[in-house]
Amino acid sequence: MLPRNPITMTMMVATIATVEAKLCDGLVSCAKTACYLVVSELSLM
Repeated sequence: MLPRNPITMTMMVATIATVEAKLCDGLVSCAKTACYLVVSELSLM
């Protein structure tokens, strides 16, 4: 069910790409925070 209008398709693709980029940024920052917490806990032991 893709729209035949190229402008609409471009908007959809751009929106999906933006959402995916934001999700990836969130995952990366979460991973960095988790690694930092693990390292700080290990250094305290």
